[in-house]
Amino acid sequence: MGMTIFLPAKGQFETFERSLESDYINAIIERLTPDDVELYLPKFEFDASLNFAPTLEEMSMPDALGPARADFSGIDGTRNLFLAAAVHKAAVTVSTRWAQWLPLPRGCHGG
Repeated sequence: MGMTIFLPAKGQFETFERSLESDYINAIIERLTPDDVELYLPKFEFDASLNFAPTLEEMSMPDALGPARADFSGIDGTRNLFLAAAVHKAAVTVSTRWAQWLPLPRGCHGG
């Protein structure tokens, strides 16, 4: 398991934070070279819940959400299945001895 930690220059956190976009992050990661380092971090925990309903709509899948238009009849032969929500939950815990990244998939469905 690995973790990429970005350490902006002292006094530059806000500027760095504003520049964080996927293309910029990918460009930084592509330039990295593997190296073992000893890094001390304070203990922390972080979790997030992300609503993927807008993403499904952008992927031309709006019909999956809600009972009126959803058609999952290929699964059970009826039109009773639909997605009530599309949510991803993730948690990160860093302690003095170990770090753990836990993707916690959540499938919410209705019907």
